[in-house]
Amino acid sequence: MSLVIQSLVSVVLFFCCTVFAFPDLESFALHEHRHGSLHEKLHSHPLVKRKDEEERKLVTRQLDGLMSGLLGQLTNTGGTQGMTTHQRRRARRRCWQCHQDGQGAGAGGIETIIGSAINILGFGYGDVPVDVWNKYPFYPPGPSDQRGPCPGLNAMANHGIISRTGVTNLVEATAALMGVFGLTIEHALLVVLFGLIPAGDLTTMTFSIGGPTPQVHAPLGGAGGLFGLPQGLDYSHNAAEVDGSLTRDGLDVTGNAWTLSMPRFMEYYNSVPEGYPITQKDVARICALRFHQCVATNPWCYIGPLTGFVFRTGAFLFSATLMANYSSENGPEGVLTHETLKSFYGISDWPQPFTYNEGWERIPPNFYPRGTTHSFSALEFFEGVFEWVEWYPELLNIGGNMGAVNTFTGLEVDGGGLALPFVSDPTTYLCFVLEALKVLFPSFTNNIFATVFGTLSGALSTVTCPEVGSYTHGGVPIFDYAKQTFPGAQRAGRGF
Repeated sequence: MSLVIQSLVSVVLFFCCTVFAFPDLESFALHEHRHGSLHEKLHSHPLVKRKDEEERKLVTRQLDGLMSGLLGQLTNTGGTQGMTTHQRRRARRRCWQCHQDGQGAGAGGIETIIGSAINILGFGYGDVPVDVWNKYPFYPPGPSDQRGPCPGLNAMANHGIISRTGVTNLVEATAALMGVFGLTIEHALLVVLFGLIPAGDLTTMTFSIGGPTPQVHAPLGGAGGLFGLPQGLDYSHNAAEVDGSLTRDGLDVTGNAWTLSMPRFMEYYNSVPEGYPITQKDVARICALRFHQCVATNPWCYIGPLTGFVFRTGAFLFSATLMANYSSENGPEGVLTHETLKSFYGISDWPQPFTYNEGWERIPPNFYPRGTTHSFSALEFFEGVFEWVEWYPELLNIGGNMGAVNTFTGLEVDGGGLALPFVSDPTTYLCFVLEALKVLFPSFTNNIFATVFGTLSGALSTVTCPEVGSYTHGGVPIFDYAKQTFPGAQRAGRGF
């Protein structure tokens, strides 16, 4: 069976399983001119643990294996296996130059993007900051450019690290996360997949970091109306975008989960006095506060088994960890300042203090990312989440309100009660996430995603992963039960 037919069957199975249903397309008008009035106002304004050597070597091996696998499957060339170190380096330099010259990511250009994923890792701890002046200058988004709920993606688009249009793809976004924020390959891929799956076109692996756009087509051209138009991250509620956000309002409450809420930002900003660094514990405290605010103000507040940990708490952890500056004077733990927050969240002091320009997120000058010697792995991410739970146990709550405020009900599992066994420790939970992906997305049987999942699972080869199918309520799989039970999950059409 040809690759095209395999892809078609895979996609049909995926959509027939109704794992995700794209919501009705309201209108392009809301997004088409979101940045038009701001585009003419370009101004200049003033601008957690170090990985041990063994873990670094493991990540290096994973990176090599994954890149070889992806190159082989996407270009049918067998990847970089059999090449000498010198040949690989020369190919990567050539690929990087092609990417800089603007070549696309089509069938013949995918290798250039993967080359950039490897080459962009030149950022290193105590080495050089991201060049936001010459190589990656800041320009605000144009009227039709997409910007959305993720400040990091918005900033990278504004600096041209990913496409300035706000439409990106699996490998480009992975490369950017690795280079600018210091994620390891498996962590970056996991993050991008969780955005691509509910928000993008799985046949081209492209997605909008904002709302729906003609630049991201319906899979297979819509297949005669069978497939809907991807809605972008703006409308990926209870997937890539969730309740209880750090700086965004709830979608079910205001109808807008992508524009920064100044009251929420100021609450975050003022939680630590100016002049003092913002620590992980400070951000964890805001994370716990947002949970209580969600329960008290949003009748449809929903915190799912995946979304609660991976997306909601993870977004807070990303702000605390990835936005910190890892210059040599700041050390391996990094330092997060108030000025850095303002820059990453699109806040300037012109024409008056604390002016928010939607979509104008920018990487601050002299910003040193986490480098290759202490990159942010998926396992370290989950370890961080569990450390936060020790500080604020309410972050472990999974469930939702029942259609009225202050009616939060926990998600019960047969034989497990409210103490869900898959959140017992970081490694087991990471295993659960990987296994859940395999169960939820059975159509991902093509070689590309098999390679990705194989790499992720290989990092945990010594661990017995929990069987997702064993988690039920009354015999109903937990994700289905959650969607049937909690109004917030019902409204979103997904109970993850």
